[in-house]
Amino acid sequence: MERSKSASFVTALVIGVAAVALILTQAVEIIDAGEIGVKLRLGKVSKEELYPGIHIVIPGIERVVVFSTRVEKIDMTYKARNPITALSVEGLPVRLDVTVLYRIIPERRMKFTKTTELTLLIKLLYR
Repeated sequence: MERSKSASFVTALVIGVAAVALILTQAVEIIDAGEIGVKLRLGKVSKEELYPGIHIVIPGIERVVVFSTRVEKIDMTYKARNPITALSVEGLPVRLDVTVLYRIIPERRMKFTKTTELTLLIKLLYR
């Protein structure tokens, strides 16, 4: 009888420690160098910016969306198999090769997220 009580206590303790460890791992968000984070609390963009480092979030309530502050490239060329085709004035098809280089400036990130719908923001991040 005494042995079964101690065994059930140890089992409950192991399950409890595992549950706490799982919650703690979801509560830590790491933002790497060259990135900036935006905290979403219940889907609403918060005002504070998250710079590179370790940050604590509330699991299930807060979520962090990470932007790269490095120069990114969108390649719409024939070589990348993603050219733009348009019609000329004469009605003939013309293939356009376009490459766009951009980066998000951390100081202007709040202006960017305030003027952009959240759904568009998510589409850009998870493309």
